[in-house]
Amino acid sequence: RTSFFIVGIAAGLTTLGYTFLPETAKRTRVAPWERLIGQKDASFSQNNDCVDEKSDNIPSLSPREVYGQLIRNIDQQAIMMLNFAVYSSYAAMMSIVPLHVFNIMGDEATAGKVGLLFASGAMMGWIGAPSGGYLADRFGRKKTIFPSALLISCGIFSSTLGYVDDFQTLLPAIMLWGLGNSMTSPGMSAFAADIADNENIRGQALSLSRMAGDFAFLITPTCLGVLAQSTSCSTALQITSVVVLGANLTFAARATERTRDRYKRNN
Repeated sequence: RTSFFIVGIAAGLTTLGYTFLPETAKRTRVAPWERLIGQKDASFSQNNDCVDEKSDNIPSLSPREVYGQLIRNIDQQAIMMLNFAVYSSYAAMMSIVPLHVFNIMGDEATAGKVGLLFASGAMMGWIGAPSGGYLADRFGRKKTIFPSALLISCGIFSSTLGYVDDFQTLLPAIMLWGLGNSMTSPGMSAFAADIADNENIRGQALSLSRMAGDFAFLITPTCLGVLAQSTSCSTALQITSVVVLGANLTFAARATERTRDRYKRNN
């Protein structure tokens, strides 16, 4: 019970810290008649240098129409599918891995060792997250996301191999899994943001990817739990690995490469 109190206090302090963050979205006032027309007078904008170009990028569509256009975008569909798969791997990490550890380690699977496994996977984020962000900006989102997601599949699958029967052999698999997760996240977020036509709907584009991840958290733990109970934890993890691999291959086949320079040129 104490650990739950500690986590709750930490979450409260984090929420308090968020209140000190500066606002990054610039609000632009739009006259009522401009909302009805949907765009500003082009001649006025061209003849007045003082007009802020960003104010012309305000979408005239309603939020429902914006979301509809985003969902119909092939790149958005691909990144949402991959987000679902990656978040499913998170769900497997939380719901199946503890049971898997006890199955293969028996009485040696103490709470301390299970916690150390999770901490080791999270520790890889110190290397993977900044590396994934740099590579996504330097070489492209897709070129970074695809091999990083492959690491997730390899890490999950290697944790179920026959030679994995103790803490020492399971630890590298969990660390590889954590490395892939941390390297994938920056590129996926950047890719989802780049899909938006302009910065004023970037938050809506990112929300769809997060929604796909939340949907994975909603259904995956139950599905994997039933599967592990009817078969085994190893089978549940192997299927998770296949799901991530399939979504990753679909993303590689359907998504368009996006880089920061290309995004600027297209806008």
